[in-house]
Amino acid sequence: MKHRSQIHVLMSIIIAMFFFSDCSDSEPRTGLLGQTSTVIINLGLPNDHAADTSIIDKVRRFFARDAIAQTAPAAFNSVKVRVTAADIGIIEKEFNPYGTISLNVPAGNLRQFEVIAYVAPTPQIAALSFSGTAITNLTPGDTVSIPVMMRINETKIVVPDAGNTGIHPGRIIMFNNISDAASTWIAQTTFPGFSGTLRPFDIDFDARGRIYIANYSNPGMIRIDDMNGTNLIQGSTTNFEISNSAINSVVTVAVDKINNVVYFAQVTALYRSNLDGIGTEQLSLTGTGFGTTYYIKGIDVDNTGMLYIVGPNNTFGGPPQLIKYNPNTQQIMGSPYSIISSASNISQIYDVLFRNPFVYVANFGGSDGNQILQLSYSNSTFNLVANNGTKNTTTPERGNFYGASRFLAIRNDVFIIADSGQATITPDYDQIVSFGDILFTTWAPFGSYGTGPNQFILYSQC
Repeated sequence: MKHRSQIHVLMSIIIAMFFFSDCSDSEPRTGLLGQTSTVIINLGLPNDHAADTSIIDKVRRFFARDAIAQTAPAAFNSVKVRVTAADIGIIEKEFNPYGTISLNVPAGNLRQFEVIAYVAPTPQIAALSFSGTAITNLTPGDTVSIPVMMRINETKIVVPDAGNTGIHPGRIIMFNNISDAASTWIAQTTFPGFSGTLRPFDIDFDARGRIYIANYSNPGMIRIDDMNGTNLIQGSTTNFEISNSAINSVVTVAVDKINNVVYFAQVTALYRSNLDGIGTEQLSLTGTGFGTTYYIKGIDVDNTGMLYIVGPNNTFGGPPQLIKYNPNTQQIMGSPYSIISSASNISQIYDVLFRNPFVYVANFGGSDGNQILQLSYSNSTFNLVANNGTKNTTTPERGNFYGASRFLAIRNDVFIIADSGQATITPDYDQIVSFGDILFTTWAPFGSYGTGPNQFILYSQC
């Protein structure tokens, strides 16, 4: 789950275009001191089905005079604009969330505009902020209208509290941060119009901040706008289905927030769908090892639309593996990576997270510093950069996990982990953990095992 998707696939193309088009003009690249341009910024959200294949179309739309008009999923509280360039440093201003954003900027080439729109406090909305960037050249005295396509930037913590369908109802829980979790706690065990059994295993968000739930029951996929269950779409014979047959027991989900498609998986099958569940197709796993030798437990998608898939050997006789997968060619990329696990829990690898430029693995079975793995990918090979965290249910201190099970939320400052003992005895151990980096700076746990407020039954089988 749950990759951080403020990624701008056109950046290198656009920069290259500027350099080639302006290579004979040296003055703008050194800055035009004292000369300014007026910039008007139009904000827009991506169209659900915007997946142009033409590079020319993408570039043209990126520099269109008017942004695509879209309805924001929530009211904005404030808007921050940061302008950067080699010759002007950083210019940062805040604006009210209404009217036109207009500012004067020193003229010159390659002005990058980063916009962050903060969502007004709304209890049921998962989104905290949206962001987007654009790059343009500015001619002195001109007034330029720049469209900035906004995508989800950060979210609240939305927890798939699966419980156990035989004993406890599954539920979705949301709170703002670890620090104020108790006061912002919202829990839902059903939604208006929902039919089936709620047993959520994984959660992700699209570019508009809508919530996608991988449900390990029937239906297998659920989409809601907010915690009220607004505009619910659930798996059926028409949505998130193959050959008019519903897909059930989904274990993981990842949304490509640039190309606006959603990937989800059962333990032996991988699917791709439009955001509304229409056009679902099963992707081939031939040659990947998954679907045959390995079970799928977690997936995520990077800024180029490539997938990362992680899971255990289905005979529990070998180490789990991580692969990079091209969903367009439906083939593995490069070499797989064998995950280090303890011998007694070798099957319990659980999730993967892409956070540019690294790939992180939640290694439930890992001990002796292997609960969280940080890897790079270069030359078609995964390389271990760092690893940390120990499996320990008796000493609750920094770096000790009950069992790192799932990456949650979209955050820029911290990692959020669903931490579960996944035991079959009562009581088990469950909590949510926040930390700043692989050294576990700003370590902050929250919650305990149970069904009440501030408690969780995540992947336990008690």
